[in-house]
Amino acid sequence: MITMFGAILFGDRWFSTADPFEVYAALMSRLSPWGRRTDGSLVIRRPLENLDGLKPQPGLVGMVAALLGSTAYDGFSNSTTWIGWAQNTDYSMTTLGTLALICFIMFVLVTYSSATLLAGRLSDSSRRALPGLFGHSVVPIAFGYVVAHYLTLLILEGQRTLIYLSDPLSNGANIFGTGLLGLNTSITNHSTSIAVIQVLAVVGGHLMGVISAHDRAVALFPRHKALAGQLPLLVVMVGYTVGGLLLLFSA
Repeated sequence: MITMFGAILFGDRWFSTADPFEVYAALMSRLSPWGRRTDGSLVIRRPLENLDGLKPQPGLVGMVAALLGSTAYDGFSNSTTWIGWAQNTDYSMTTLGTLALICFIMFVLVTYSSATLLAGRLSDSSRRALPGLFGHSVVPIAFGYVVAHYLTLLILEGQRTLIYLSDPLSNGANIFGTGLLGLNTSITNHSTSIAVIQVLAVVGGHLMGVISAHDRAVALFPRHKALAGQLPLLVVMVGYTVGGLLLLFSA
């Protein structure tokens, strides 16, 4: 309902700035090497060039914090420690899960914002705009988390798309000849390969995030203090990497 009235009042601008799915897709699309010149021609750009072109705007920091925090919480919520503790309390799982989700998002928001503000202080730069200016560096980290946590889900459950395409009402129809297909679960027999892909996704996403933050720091900070300005965010990103791997394998 809110989306409908927002679209009526503000048009396409509403979807590009207020619709969560479109904002999410637009952020992730920044990792693509494909782009368009001003004349509309399709071109291939340098790695991370599209990501570097992401302009700071209201809500960007909160959005990337929500992306990273919610995915981290999803991994944490499947851990035996959390499940065992939550089931032995007098509170509902919904209440506890909601509070934990908020805590994860706020943790990312506070640690990331604090690191960028400290970077500005160490480099004698204006601090107020820095969280937004470095917001793009969190996008590849969030993408790495998404791949690590949901790739197998996509491979397994994504096959149902073809099945339901032929039988959308689950009434035995077989419109396109795919309604009788079964799920191929052979990927579950390759746990080592899955683990390697997950680790590479998390570490690779963080490496791209560090590179993006480095390039932005070199462009923003005075040359003689660019190194010091990068340290706080580097420490936070290393912490995200370690935490992400722990959450990934605790599930």
